[in-house]
Amino acid sequence: MDAVTALLTLRNFLRSNLTDAFVTAGGTRGTGIQYIYYNEPITSTKYPIIEIKKVNSPEEVISIGSSYTTSEQVFANIWVYSKNGFKVTVGGTEYLNSQLVEYLLCHIKDTIKNNFSTLNDSGIMVTTRNTGSIEYSPENQIYFGVVSVRLWFFR
Repeated sequence: MDAVTALLTLRNFLRSNLTDAFVTAGGTRGTGIQYIYYNEPITSTKYPIIEIKKVNSPEEVISIGSSYTTSEQVFANIWVYSKNGFKVTVGGTEYLNSQLVEYLLCHIKDTIKNNFSTLNDSGIMVTTRNTGSIEYSPENQIYFGVVSVRLWFFR
């Protein structure tokens, strides 16, 4: 396992376990179009979009000598972007703009927390660290926010 594989594992897990808000709102992305990205070109022009960005990757030596082993960590930010005016109704509650971004950040955190064993079985331990405030870019008319995570794995 390395940092790239760990982050791709997280991306694939999120793709399989998160509900796409654009589809929930009645839209379709098209065949093969994703909405969760890590270190790849963003091909969807339909929001919300989720992007994983690596922050850093510290390691700690566990054993030296012939069986040199390290515990590695990857800190990453999971960014959520949503267009101004996009809304979705989930469980009778309508989410719009900054509330939608906040809802999606919480949905990501809950999905990671509720599936800790599944992620651990795939070779990574993931914990959520914090959620940042929701921002707005008037130039792009996009609301965005971030949840920070830490991934652990052994080499």
